Amino acid sequence: MPPGEKRIRSVVVDDSTDFMHAICSFLENLPKVIVVAKCRSGRDAVALDHDWILDLVLMDVRMPDVTGLEATSELTRALPSVVVILMSAFEE
Repeated sequence: MPPGEKRIRSVVVDDSTDFMHAICSFLENLPKVIVVAKCRSGRDAVALDHDWILDLVLMDVRMPDVTGLEATSELTRALPSVVVILMSAFEE
């Protein structure tokens, strides 16, 4: 990546270890993306340090305690410029 070019600072939120590993491996191989945090729950995502400059959050929809939808609502209030992509792998 050329010097001075901005990288997309991302966070991955998912309670599945296997999926978290797969999506982080994919993202870390993209030259313009950096994974700055990994969260196992919506509660952890909401508790992130909001001083970080985040660009992108990949958020699982279905998680115990705080769902992805609830966490997204709180995150976008605290960080209005962040882009949240909700993910789902429902079998139903």
